[in-house]
Amino acid sequence: MRIKRCAALFLAALTALALTGCRPGNSKSVELSVRPAQLTEEEKNFAALLSVGLDGYRIFQFQTPEGGADTIRINTYELLNGEWSLLVGGEGMPFTGETGRVALTFGKLTDGVGIAFQAGGETNASSYRAEPEDDVSRMTCASSVLGEEKTVELGEEVPLVLQIVTSKTEISSYGVEYFGMPKDLDRHGYEHVYAITVSFSAEGTADASGAPSPAK
Repeated sequence: MRIKRCAALFLAALTALALTGCRPGNSKSVELSVRPAQLTEEEKNFAALLSVGLDGYRIFQFQTPEGGADTIRINTYELLNGEWSLLVGGEGMPFTGETGRVALTFGKLTDGVGIAFQAGGETNASSYRAEPEDDVSRMTCASSVLGEEKTVELGEEVPLVLQIVTSKTEISSYGVEYFGMPKDLDRHGYEHVYAITVSFSAEGTADASGAPSPAK
């Protein structure tokens, strides 16, 4: 598989603008956690407006203990021979503050993905597209996304999206927790299985290898 980092600045800008108005609220939690963002009606309408021409968007909110994390890592993997192979990511991005948001805009992941995160009043946005060697234009996809709050440890990867792209007419439903069970996914013979994850680390302790440590 070849990976092409797209110069789709328009898509990245839309994602960044959607996050500009999304300010995370205060939380009494002191644990490191990730959950679907609770958007106001105004935010929902604004995001829907910016997502014209896109198949969908997902926004997640994270909370970190004070001084507990200062680096975020967003990775995309493809399942190959029963193991996750890193496609995009691996490098950590610094951030300030104890709360923030991650936004994803995507339909079929092979058509392009927009990724942005916002924390400490700053927004970082990018986009990319995975280009399989085979023709996936006629393949269908089935996606699952993180639907509840997940409390994790530093360095532990939280699967945000799991997507199957296949020519099979029947696709079983798998939640994002199957990121931790790659061999179970692999035995079904789907042509492409992708996962997008997020993890956090403290400066000086980040593992730059990008190797997955699935959330339990």
